[in-house]
Amino acid sequence: MSKQVLARFFLCGVLVQHVYGAAQNTVYGYSGFVVTPTATILKDGELTGNIGRLPTLYADNYVAYTFDYTTFIASLGFMPFMEVSFGFVRPDNYQGGVGDRTMAMRFQVLREKKNQPALAFGLHDFFAISGLELEPEDAQHFAATYLVLTKQIPLPFLHSRLTLNTGYGFDVLPAKDDVLNGWFWGFQYSPIEQVHLLFEYDTVHYNAGIRYNLFSHLTYTLSFWQLQYMMHQFSFSIHLK
Repeated sequence: MSKQVLARFFLCGVLVQHVYGAAQNTVYGYSGFVVTPTATILKDGELTGNIGRLPTLYADNYVAYTFDYTTFIASLGFMPFMEVSFGFVRPDNYQGGVGDRTMAMRFQVLREKKNQPALAFGLHDFFAISGLELEPEDAQHFAATYLVLTKQIPLPFLHSRLTLNTGYGFDVLPAKDDVLNGWFWGFQYSPIEQVHLLFEYDTVHYNAGIRYNLFSHLTYTLSFWQLQYMMHQFSFSIHLK
């Protein structure tokens, strides 16, 4: 793709107005940065569809198939304080079904105010919890239980915004592999409403990326796991109410 085409593509997005519907989702669909969640949740009635690509090296940390992966995740703001996500993580050339199911439930305990960060509690891949036992423990690869704080800080002198994020994950769910086990943190710098620069520590690795609001309801995220392995994601959002 030529530099002229790229420049026109970027300019087209910058000129788009009404970016209120643009999604801010991780590669796993829930609200957040690259991998780490934020305490911000979808609005009540907001629905997002997410398609992401994970590199083989990243996927092999959790599952046994030596292929790149595609994530298909839908997330919904269900009531003003709750967000739910459900979908599949499917390896390329996989013949065994739809892939690994994944689900997340997130509850916003405190809304963000002028002098108060937002606080949320999250629960991911809990199918093997005693009493539910919807899937065996060995089938859970992305389990997480955490608390997370998020605060947005306007930067009037730069006409931009900084979002700070930190949380702690607890290793309490029955699972073969878990994520977000320990302290995680990150920040997002938004020089303009259409562009968001991401940096995070996911308890094990540093990741970075850029999120670009292509249109009012379509977002593209280019990210780098361990600051070198490329991941892609498209998110589309609509409001049901």
